[in-house]
Amino acid sequence: MKRRDTSSQTDKGSVDALVRDTIAALKEVRGDVEATKAAWLRYFRQGLAAKITVEELDRHLPEIARKVRYTAEQSFRVLSMIRGMYAINFGEKPSVRVESNESLSASEGTDSAVETSGEGENIQVAEEFGKLIAEEDYVAAHRLLTRGAQKAHSPAKLKKAVKTMIAYDPGPIREVEVMTDTILFDWPDKEPGDLAWVYVSLVGDSYVEAVSLVLVEEADGTRIRQLEWGRP
Repeated sequence: MKRRDTSSQTDKGSVDALVRDTIAALKEVRGDVEATKAAWLRYFRQGLAAKITVEELDRHLPEIARKVRYTAEQSFRVLSMIRGMYAINFGEKPSVRVESNESLSASEGTDSAVETSGEGENIQVAEEFGKLIAEEDYVAAHRLLTRGAQKAHSPAKLKKAVKTMIAYDPGPIREVEVMTDTILFDWPDKEPGDLAWVYVSLVGDSYVEAVSLVLVEEADGTRIRQLEWGRP
């Protein structure tokens, strides 16, 4: 009697079980940044250990984000964090193609962004801010804020925010990257005059953090109206 090959069924069962466990874990720790990061690391580590390909693990990211019930904005932010975190721990980045509530994928969002004339300036301002923070030039970084944001975030407050963010593992920021595939031009809290929401990854020797920026157009150019430190 010919023996049926069940290897593909076993592989599928392993993936399905890993996805179910990850969804349950993420729901349980929702709101806890460190526990969320640990759950995603466990997903990739266990998947790779089970010989599941990066492409297969990547393919399930939208499903996991949807079933955890992340909003579209949360999905983009969490999956952007995964890209940086994955690169630090495993040496390559998943593509992070995630569908929002409007079925717009991150890569499709990037295509739309490319067609927007202001995207280059958005990236430039966000990247410059990240690099100035990495260089600890908080005075220069402060100049990139809107007048209202400058009142709320003095150079001293910018420094304190950064040091607090990385207090669990102090050390210099080694790499700054604007996550171009997650730039948003429409999001729930968008205000009149806002240009874009940009996520900037800040990577140290053993940490991956970030700052999220809302950019607006002022008389003297693109400026940062709002900033939020840390991963989602």
